[in-house]
Amino acid sequence: RTAAAKDAAQPVEEAATDPQAIAAGILDGGVPDRTKYELAVGVPDTVERQRSYDPALIVKYELPGGYSLTSTTGVSGFKFQYGFDSDSTPKAYLQSQFNEKYDQITEELRLASPVGGPVDYIVGVFAMRAKDRYDYRSYYAGWPIAGGLYGLVSQKLNQTETDYALFGQLNWHISPSLHLNLGGRLNRDEKDG
Repeated sequence: RTAAAKDAAQPVEEAATDPQAIAAGILDGGVPDRTKYELAVGVPDTVERQRSYDPALIVKYELPGGYSLTSTTGVSGFKFQYGFDSDSTPKAYLQSQFNEKYDQITEELRLASPVGGPVDYIVGVFAMRAKDRYDYRSYYAGWPIAGGLYGLVSQKLNQTETDYALFGQLNWHISPSLHLNLGGRLNRDEKDG
């Protein structure tokens, strides 16, 4: 039993004599007259943080004959953390914390034909890879039930997503006032989590 663990845990006997805690009605069954320090990690503070990023790189190549090839690379993601006192009592016996981290990278290659003739078109490929990591934590610091609960409960979800696509569009300029546009996209999505 370390000093850090002692400082992180709320003594049960302190809760048992706290008039506000008693008035809140959280000690219905009574609490044994002893102090337990079983919390191995500190209880986090109330916090709300979010960071995100979303840069992109677009490179266009002019090819012979009026064709063009465009590459669009995107990277995005965010990190979110929200911690709060979730027991609705005067003391922080239960602290909850949401943690999420998301990262994604995409790439698209697009070939465009010359324009100005009776027919022009665009064809391309697309790929995406994303990873989402979610962790919901409940920190118990002397929850006054069954002699006082201490510890950490963590619920985690990790998910990976991979997407591929082929796409194209054909424009037929039948006359100056009549145009026919045909387009399509074929997707394949895979998720693992």
